[in-house]
Amino acid sequence: ISPTSALHVREEFGDAVPLVLDGGASAVGLESTIVDLSRGSARILRPGGILRSQIEAWIGPIADADSVNAPRVSGALAAHYAPFKPLLLIPASEIDAPRLRADGQTLWLGLERIPDAGRGFCLGTDPLAYGRALYAALRALDERPGIRIAVVVPPDGEAWAAIHDRLSRAAAGSGAHSDDAP
Repeated sequence: ISPTSALHVREEFGDAVPLVLDGGASAVGLESTIVDLSRGSARILRPGGILRSQIEAWIGPIADADSVNAPRVSGALAAHYAPFKPLLLIPASEIDAPRLRADGQTLWLGLERIPDAGRGFCLGTDPLAYGRALYAALRALDERPGIRIAVVVPPDGEAWAAIHDRLSRAAAGSGAHSDDAP
C-alpha cells in the first residue's frame, strides 16, 4: 500500500532510510497520472490525480490505452497497492446482503456507511477526499484484527477512475501473504 505520509515511509522502511523529511500528508493521496506521448497520440498509462478530461483540455483527444504495446510504468501491474489481508470489492447494491452482515472478521471501507455493527471507515462520496484518505485507511485496516477487508465499490465516473484502478489492483494482489483468505 503506497505511503502517503512520512510516518508510513518510516513504518515501511524503518532504519534502512536514515532520514525522512516530513512535508505533511499527501495532498492528492493517489499516485500521479502517467501519460505516454511517445507514440504519436497520447495515452494514459496510469490514471491519477489529473483527470483525462483535464489533460484533453490541454493537449486534445487521448487514445484508449493499448496495454500490449504500452511502456512499463510504476503501479501498472495487475496486482499492486495491496494489503496483506484479502480485499474483497463489494457492489454498493449488495452492502445489505445477509451474507455480508457484520461477522467480527471483516473490516469495512465504505462510502457513507458500512453494515450495521461493522468495523472500519467511511471515506465519503467526494472522489478527491476519498483518494486522499484511501491508502491511509487501507493501511489502518490492514493493521487491525480481522481476516479480510471489504470495500464498498465507489460510483462509476471519470472522477473515480484512478480509485477504481487502485482498488482493482489492490484486490488482485491482496492476501498474497495471508493464510486466512476466505
